[in-house]
Amino acid sequence: MWQWVLDDTDRAIAVACLLVAAGTLLLAIFAFLQFELTRRSRQRQLRAYVFPEASQLQFSDQMNPKPVPPRTGCLGCTLALKNTGQTPAYQLIHWGAMAVRERTREHTLTVAADLIEQQPANIGAGGVLTKSYWTSPLSREDIAGIESGTMAVFVYGRIVYRDAFKRQRLTTYRLAYTGIFPPPAGAALSFCASGNDAT
Repeated sequence: MWQWVLDDTDRAIAVACLLVAAGTLLLAIFAFLQFELTRRSRQRQLRAYVFPEASQLQFSDQMNPKPVPPRTGCLGCTLALKNTGQTPAYQLIHWGAMAVRERTREHTLTVAADLIEQQPANIGAGGVLTKSYWTSPLSREDIAGIESGTMAVFVYGRIVYRDAFKRQRLTTYRLAYTGIFPPPAGAALSFCASGNDAT
């Protein structure tokens, strides 16, 4: 029976081959990870990002011309949803609401879990979609609470859309206003400490 006995030279060659193979494998893994990082970074840079960008409050009793349909003692808000990304947002659907609540009950404001895809919109890069909201007629207690800061006018909602890479994206938002009533011209809402998230 033949037996192959490795001498020092053979052992050195075998070890060198193993090291080369291991090095090649590590280089391949590194190259793959680098490719993935570059691809994900490129997607983050190019994908759509839809967020509430600007808001404006209006008191129905001070509007000229008057709102249609007619409203009395109501507070309205115009909210601009902007795609700040470099590619379009596709199949965008949106749900939103406006309410007056005590600050201590802000956590009870919940958004719709599942949105029905009715008349979805596409927003190009830099494009804006405008939404309008109205409260019910405000009581004296509501107005006093808004002025004192114990209550607030909340605008909250959810946006669902697909980016150019066919991934579903989600934005939830919650904004609030307290202070002078009726709100002065140009008054806007501020983002709340919670209720704002995006994927």
